[in-house]
Amino acid sequence: MNLVSDPNAPGLRVCKEGCVDIFDPYRLPARATENITLQYPRPEVPLTVPDAGIVYDNNPLYIPE
Repeated sequence: MNLVSDPNAPGLRVCKEGCVDIFDPYRLPARATENITLQYPRPEVPLTVPDAGIVYDNNPLYIPE
C-alpha cells in the first residue's frame, strides 16, 4: 500500500487508490486586487444646491445675488 500526503491536510497520509481527496481551491491564497481607475472621475463637489439662498415667491426659482 502506497501512502501519500493528502492535498488538503499535508500532515495526513492516505492511501493512493481512492482515499486521496480532491484539492480544495478555497485553500489557495486570495487573488491580488486589481488596480482599476476611472477614466472620467466625478469632481469632489456636491451635486445639490443648498436651500439657503433660494427664494420661492411665485417666481420660477429666484436666487438672489
